[in-house]
Amino acid sequence: MIWPIVFAASGWLGFKAWLQLQPEDFRQQVNELSTSDFWRHIWQQAFPTMKPDIASWQRRDYPGRGRSPWVFRTSLDGQPRMLNLSIAPDYWLSYSLERMSPYQLWKGDLRLDGPVFDGGQGGEPYSSGIAYLRQLHTDQWWMRKTNAEWQPAQPKFLSYSLIDDGAELHLNYRLISDVGEAQIQEMPQVNLSSDAPVFSRRLTLVEKSQGVDVRIVGSQLAGTDGQVLSEGKSHDIPIRLDRVPAPIVAATDNAEPGSKGGQAIEQSDCLSCHSEHERIVGPSWSDIAQRFKNGRRSRADLIGKIIYGGRGEWGETPMPAHLDLSETQAAEMLKHILSFTGNEGALPADVLELRKQFSHTYDAIPVNKPAGLHPAMSVQSLLTNGFTPAVGGMALDNTGSLYIATWDRDGAVYRIQDWATGQPSVARVAEGLHEPLGLAIVDQRLFVMQKQELTELIDTNTDGFFDTYKNLSDAWEATPNFHEFGFGLVSHEGYLYGGLSVCVELGGKSCKLQVADRGSIFRVDSRSGKLEILAKGLRTPNGIGVSTEGQIWVTDNQGDWLPASKLVNVVGGEHFGFGGAERVKAPALWLPQNEIGNSPTQPLVLGRGPYKGQLLFGDIYNGGIKRAYLEKVAGEWQGAAFHFSDGLAAPVNRLMETEEGLLAGQIGSSGNWGEADKPWFGLQLLRWSENTAFEPLTVNATPHGFKATFSKPLHGEVTAEAIVSDVSQWFYYPSPLYGGPKYGLESLAADNIRLSQDRRTVEFDTPLRKTNHVIYIRFNPELRSQDGETLWVNEAWYTLNNLPATEQEHSSTAPDNTLSQAERDEGWQLLFDGKTFTGWRNHLSDAGEAVTGWEIDNGTLKMVRDTSFLKFVINILNPFTDRPLRDLMTVEQFKSFELSLEWKISEGGNSGIFYLLPPSDKRLPWDNGLEMQVLDNQRHGDGKLAKRRAGELYDLAGRDVDATRPVGKWNHARIRVQGDHIQHWLNGTKMVDIQRSGDDWQRRLAESKFSGNAQHGQAVQGHILLQDHGDVVWYKNIKIKQLPGDD
Repeated sequence: MIWPIVFAASGWLGFKAWLQLQPEDFRQQVNELSTSDFWRHIWQQAFPTMKPDIASWQRRDYPGRGRSPWVFRTSLDGQPRMLNLSIAPDYWLSYSLERMSPYQLWKGDLRLDGPVFDGGQGGEPYSSGIAYLRQLHTDQWWMRKTNAEWQPAQPKFLSYSLIDDGAELHLNYRLISDVGEAQIQEMPQVNLSSDAPVFSRRLTLVEKSQGVDVRIVGSQLAGTDGQVLSEGKSHDIPIRLDRVPAPIVAATDNAEPGSKGGQAIEQSDCLSCHSEHERIVGPSWSDIAQRFKNGRRSRADLIGKIIYGGRGEWGETPMPAHLDLSETQAAEMLKHILSFTGNEGALPADVLELRKQFSHTYDAIPVNKPAGLHPAMSVQSLLTNGFTPAVGGMALDNTGSLYIATWDRDGAVYRIQDWATGQPSVARVAEGLHEPLGLAIVDQRLFVMQKQELTELIDTNTDGFFDTYKNLSDAWEATPNFHEFGFGLVSHEGYLYGGLSVCVELGGKSCKLQVADRGSIFRVDSRSGKLEILAKGLRTPNGIGVSTEGQIWVTDNQGDWLPASKLVNVVGGEHFGFGGAERVKAPALWLPQNEIGNSPTQPLVLGRGPYKGQLLFGDIYNGGIKRAYLEKVAGEWQGAAFHFSDGLAAPVNRLMETEEGLLAGQIGSSGNWGEADKPWFGLQLLRWSENTAFEPLTVNATPHGFKATFSKPLHGEVTAEAIVSDVSQWFYYPSPLYGGPKYGLESLAADNIRLSQDRRTVEFDTPLRKTNHVIYIRFNPELRSQDGETLWVNEAWYTLNNLPATEQEHSSTAPDNTLSQAERDEGWQLLFDGKTFTGWRNHLSDAGEAVTGWEIDNGTLKMVRDTSFLKFVINILNPFTDRPLRDLMTVEQFKSFELSLEWKISEGGNSGIFYLLPPSDKRLPWDNGLEMQVLDNQRHGDGKLAKRRAGELYDLAGRDVDATRPVGKWNHARIRVQGDHIQHWLNGTKMVDIQRSGDDWQRRLAESKFSGNAQHGQAVQGHILLQDHGDVVWYKNIKIKQLPGDD
């Protein structure tokens, strides 16, 4: 017995020795495996197992049938809306519910291919074996008035029912013609007692229009050219079967042979993250080939990467390991990948042109995701042993019973009672549904969103199990494509709201041709079944929520035409951009890929709790729950996205608010529709606790920047300047490419940072921010609350669609030329009351003299002299006047202070704000005072000269930035003087920060026009002066706060 142990130990040691010869990142990945995990993977490679069956809870037993559920919905053999019957082991019968006729009776297998069944990407179920019947046309139904000509009738599927405790099936459909209508009930019957199956259809004419006859005719009807049906009577119609069954050629058998590597890739999960020429989650094959064909990495290195995974080569998103692959298989896959060529020339012309103008990057910001469950929540599992639901939908009835639909092979619905007690009672109440991804209850009627139909579930015999599946609406086109999901459901005022995703090819690229209404949001009247398309231009809207006020919120997943995932508000009539459109409605939130969004799910507007009014949603790949704070600016929704919570059992697909807390229904699959190392199922109750997390609670756009409010006051030692550590912005450009990069990524300054008296709200200016951009804000992770807590999350992604219209500064609610109570409390005083020249005089005039050259214009100080530059110079040189200009200056002098004002310049204009200006009897008083330049940077010549642009310290200091607003708009200026420390801000951008002493100051003086004037800027105190430069200029909201003398 010792030899097997020796052999195993030798194998393990040999592997370890081989591993030491591999690249470091490979070793790191493999070393994360324990010895038991290593041998488990070896075992799975030698003896592969099927995908775990997570749908078996309370699966019913149907004696004699070949499968449970024995009646179930799928697509089949390239046809949508198919109803399949497992007649007996190896015997199958399938109906087309679109044609409302039998499709195929066969012996063999129904191969359940596709993500919901096997976890792979792409694929749909197909049949294999031998077919006794294969019918691709609609039955020939006819109707007529008595003794009149027969008219064609079209069947329309109504419902199906499982009777006799689910042992038999009844199909119900309506016949519609020009002469009337009729309802048919059909019971398929297959007898397998002889050598060959015998198939008959028991048809019952339930009701018909008065005076109308009904007949069925068809080549498959054995021994008759047709059968006239009698109302209320059942007719057994034998179906002619092929004497020699025909072999079924599966769709996969028609595929063209490819390379061994290409075939291996198709059989793996690679195409969930990669495609031939476009980036999905990971790089395209052509990108990989372009990077590595030159030998940048060794062949063995790349093979190891395929097998063992890794991160860092293309960003921080991890590539999963594929330990079931052999080195030979990985080598073939690598060969296939490196066979691709670059595709830059294939980029659309508009994208190529855009990339000439703006830089672009796919790099994601390294984010600080929550470390666990949110401190304000506690969590409780609602699973019992063996119950593993992949939750597609949830609904509560008026008794408090919870219903969930499961996205799995059984397509089941469960009723969960006593779920809030910690001892839930779970019962299966429906099954055989087609990938249900939504549930809703309206007037105690239960509705489920199947992949290709909105269905009402009815318990006709009140035994607790839904036996009738009624078609409420299927009034949209469908194909068998694996990605044409139906999402939802939510109810509001008697309507059911849902979404339809688009057709997608294997690899993630959307199909070039889409049938009508794909990528739309709809609503259906729960009483009539009438469908209305509300909005179009979505791709994968796996998440729809309606607030109590009727606001409709939808999340959409990144892909082609969606450079990032997003949250949108649906009003009606919008187009959101998929496929291209002239008028596209902007999202309320962009959710940058691999940062805060990859596969966002159902949004929930909270109606209670500490975050009431805010919105939560899950993400299947990025994981956890996210939070959104939204505000309406200029009639459009926009706002900030935050990470909210991790620490959940599995990816959150559906959220529901109850009096007990939040219900989180969880789901997953392989590839990019699952969270790493998490199961593909889960159901948890999240209760609000008494705890509060220290985090940014809201972020609002202000006229010149942003305002963030924290959930708790900041620690007393935290200074305003330390709060914001990073601000950047970029924009997205939707195109046919899968996903898309960030364009124009740039850092922004967070200037003029201000902390409120209660230390909970911080405001800062970002004058260079742009609309239609995402603004990323990172708060200093070292911040502490007043109780010493660290930040739970420290990042926000703000989608800036519009700027607030108000021009009020510092969020002051005070009118122009007045002080708010907060400003008075802080020591501010007005220098201009908006009505008089009190406190002002012209240079070389006495305080009592009338002011000339200026007027009070609608609450502003306006310089009214408007002369050419030549006249301005001549006036200065005129020896016959001792007052060549009309500079306006304060009567009072100021020492250390902070000055705040707003200015507006005329086109091409020039002026200046002088300060620390000592008294002077010279004709021109400017020589010794310091000046903040006031200028039209775009049209005046000084706008091209360093240190002479608006906001700069004239000819002495500045910043290579144009922070001005367009001519005609108000600019906010701030000057701070404290001892020798001089600072300028313009529209929130810090333009100057220097000391007016020392070697640096002397060097600046020597290099300026003030060279040789040792007194320039050296006054301890002085007047404030508004310059007459011969151009029209306006000033208002002139305020000053005196400061201590030393900085």
